Amino acid sequence: MKKSRAITVFLVVCLCAVMLAACGNNNTPASPSTSPSSSAPAPAVSGNNSGTQTQPSQNQAPDIQPITLRMAHGLAPGSITAMQYDSFCVALEDVSGGLMKVEQFPGGTLLTDAESLEGLMDGVADFIHSMFNNAAGIIPDLAPLCVPGYYSGNDYMSFAVGVSDVLEDIFADYNIKFLGTNYQGTGVFVSTFAQIKAPGDLNGKSFRTSGTWLGRAMENWGAAAVTIPLPELTTALERNTIDGTYTGWVIAGPYALYEVADYVTYTSILESYAGLLMNLDTWNKLNDQQKAWVNEARDIFLKESYRLGQEAFDVYYNAMEDYGTNLYTLTAAEENAFTSLSRALYDEIAGNASVKGKELISVLNELSK
Repeated sequence: MKKSRAITVFLVVCLCAVMLAACGNNNTPASPSTSPSSSAPAPAVSGNNSGTQTQPSQNQAPDIQPITLRMAHGLAPGSITAMQYDSFCVALEDVSGGLMKVEQFPGGTLLTDAESLEGLMDGVADFIHSMFNNAAGIIPDLAPLCVPGYYSGNDYMSFAVGVSDVLEDIFADYNIKFLGTNYQGTGVFVSTFAQIKAPGDLNGKSFRTSGTWLGRAMENWGAAAVTIPLPELTTALERNTIDGTYTGWVIAGPYALYEVADYVTYTSILESYAGLLMNLDTWNKLNDQQKAWVNEARDIFLKESYRLGQEAFDVYYNAMEDYGTNLYTLTAAEENAFTSLSRALYDEIAGNASVKGKELISVLNELSK
């Protein structure tokens, strides 16, 4: 018998409490203390009150002035992704001995998701979380990472590192420094009518999607792609306005979609891509030691992002099992039937891509071998 929604809510609340405690109890690895360099003091960071300078304490080296930078995102405090970015902020203050701090503006309080990329380029914020489904509207060369199945291997960290150089080149043209990949989890099919095991199972069905290229992939899989705002997704499934959705388990879990749709198919297909971005002017005004601290915090963030995501995966998968959801995990061969159809879109994307966009496609193809 299915358990009550209250149990599911209790599990999600427990997850947030446990993961918040993990972020606050030194689970982020600290680097050995580093003596600040003797280079010239870092200049103040320009741009709409960003990069506020503060006075060093008596225990801080006078040759590197303390600095506070701004991070903006539209994520709710305590959400999985917000905690992943919090790990970067904690790590940066830690590795710098308090000389670099990040003031966070979550939940769209400084920039909404729709405003974040242009706001970063204009210097309103120094760091943002960016979903590439949104960013590709401004930076078309990011389109390959909007196609589900852009990576089909099983070594996530190698993938995250493998795309970094070409993404840094792409973003540099827009006054942005790409820092690193945020682990977004893998995709799941949530269905009201049957378990999804092959593209043919989607024929004639309406599925909610997000983003142009995900919608095109859904059409290649045989479904009719429907655009529905995320806050309305649960109601649409409950009322059978749509037959299902393909989304990340980081959405299916917190939104408890399994309570209004009986079938959930897990995949190892990376469904969406997000990254930690930094204003390039801010980066260029840092001295070598400060840049080294940012890179060290970035490396910690990559590992923490993945660890936190895996912890959340276990909790939500168990919650679905406990609820009585019909669960299935695609085999490698079954996944290939989907990814071969979605990645076929690369030919179309390459026709409109710059040299850097074509290079990104080449890197993704190489990483997926």
